[in-house]
Amino acid sequence: MLETATRCLQAQASRIDSLNVFPVPDGDTGTNMLLTMRAALRAASRDGSVSAVADAAARGALLGARGNSGVILSQFLVGMAQAVKGAAGIGPAELGRAFRHGSALAYKAVSQPVEGTMLTVLRETSEAVRPFESEGDLPAFLEAALAAAGAALARTPDLLPVLREAGVVDAGGQGLYTLLEGMCLYTRGDLQFVQARPEPSRPGPTAEVAPTSGFCVEFTLSRRKHSLERVTRELGKLGTSLIVAGVPGLVRVHLHSDEPDALIRRAASLGSLEQLQVRDMKRQQYAFQHRRDEPNAVIAPDVVAVVPGAGLARVCLGLGAAVVVVGVRSPSAEELLEAIESAPAARVFVLPNDKNIILAAEQARTLGSKEVSVIPATNIAQGIAALVAFRPEQTADANLRSMQEAMSAVHALEVCQAVRTTRLNGVAVRKNQLAAYLDGELVAAAASAGKAIREALAHLPMEKAQNLALYYGAGVRAGQAARLADSLRADYPRLEVEAISGGQPVQAYLIGVE
Repeated sequence: MLETATRCLQAQASRIDSLNVFPVPDGDTGTNMLLTMRAALRAASRDGSVSAVADAAARGALLGARGNSGVILSQFLVGMAQAVKGAAGIGPAELGRAFRHGSALAYKAVSQPVEGTMLTVLRETSEAVRPFESEGDLPAFLEAALAAAGAALARTPDLLPVLREAGVVDAGGQGLYTLLEGMCLYTRGDLQFVQARPEPSRPGPTAEVAPTSGFCVEFTLSRRKHSLERVTRELGKLGTSLIVAGVPGLVRVHLHSDEPDALIRRAASLGSLEQLQVRDMKRQQYAFQHRRDEPNAVIAPDVVAVVPGAGLARVCLGLGAAVVVVGVRSPSAEELLEAIESAPAARVFVLPNDKNIILAAEQARTLGSKEVSVIPATNIAQGIAALVAFRPEQTADANLRSMQEAMSAVHALEVCQAVRTTRLNGVAVRKNQLAAYLDGELVAAAASAGKAIREALAHLPMEKAQNLALYYGAGVRAGQAARLADSLRADYPRLEVEAISGGQPVQAYLIGVE
């Protein structure tokens, strides 16, 4: 049933995307719901009981949820899983409970529920199917659910002025209708859309989308240190459009914020962060409006960057990256694929910024529907240099050449604390010393970061250097970094030195020398 519903959604995803007219669009609704359903299917095996499949699908959807619509959809699947827990089969009674439980969970997850959205469609559908639960006829139950969803969807413009003004129905509600349609197809055993359905309408020529700013931040939170209510209250202070959804031991968070680095730091204090992505909503809105106004126009490529810290995410977003994947561990090809698919443009450049991520990026490149180029940046200094060289007005090929050229003009220096005594590349390192790696090779070790950095810089022709960017880690205070920057300016008077919070948890300093 989930497979058929997902195929149905895939066929309609781009049309559902065209309905997204909210003042603060956080991606494409059809695409976000499709990515969420695909994550559910990947997690669910055909083997096992109905209960086991539903539970795996719910957890997969929660981990892979994208955007408001995706998180709300994941709650529907959580409700389904809880309703059929321990059941040998699934029928109208179980689905009815699943619809109502999923609707209640979705309303609870959204900090400020709005009527006229997919929440309304889900709630009205779950109430309308009550009379069909006791009949034991699953196809009739789903036909009734589809009819109720269609009626609720048609009323969404009456409840939400922005939809009425644009002349469209709610995109998330349309996505739910499409999924129900696929469920009906499964129970009927045919591949024909025999029931009339409301066609997704498109924004009229006068429909306008209000300017937006800020970033969409999404992550999972495990091993949390406080109650779900406390997490919701704390994060709600830092942004808007908050959704906190989850199952025991795992929480999915979606939030819009103008200060993503501050939000990420606060969230990290509440538990263990994983699957952290930040998307530029200005870029998403630009792409949405461009597609609406000029459907055949080619949109400039998007850049997806991988970074190890919140401050570095802010830097990359400020330089034009559309999506940033943040994390200590290397992201999987699947996570990179989700980031690529969530980018607005059909052409995407990926900056791995780590030699250990390049292979996963290359694998992700072959798995999706977009044209993807992996720019083999082996460190963050190269990645930032490539972003500085990126020009949206240039052709993709010209951008690839200029970005790769910019990477070649940068040297990268990493400074981190040694965890054991060793000798490598002719350099003796004692445990807890600060080790300095220049372009991936160990070149110095010292008791202080400043001394290790100076010894490493001695390996470079510093008389030719123009700029030095000093990205300091989560364990370094801003004052410490500022004093180090001042001392380097004194040592190299002709060098432009800037200290920037990188927020990376492992390296004390990540340095780029141009």
